Amino acid sequence: MAQPSVILATASYDHTIRFWEAKSGRCYRTIQYPDSQVNRLEITPDKRFLAAAGNSHIRLFDVNSNSPQPVCRMFSKSNQSGPACFRSLFTHQYPNR
Repeated sequence: MAQPSVILATASYDHTIRFWEAKSGRCYRTIQYPDSQVNRLEITPDKRFLAAAGNSHIRLFDVNSNSPQPVCRMFSKSNQSGPACFRSLFTHQYPNR
């Protein structure tokens, strides 16, 4: 299937991330996030990656890939992967953001 032109990503306490084709409302990709519920999502400024935060970790997924595996993982020393951890990730990867 071709990549939709407008994508919506959602996550939930059901341990999944879903990618939706915004115009039709059809879910075209589901990723299992087995370690915890997903507390936050953020897309990178270049729209290539989706960062997903669970308890004590962040995973970065390739938006255009069909692979359920993250391209990288970050672990937090605390038990939460909150805004500070996201800022750290995006400042390092995208310093002009």
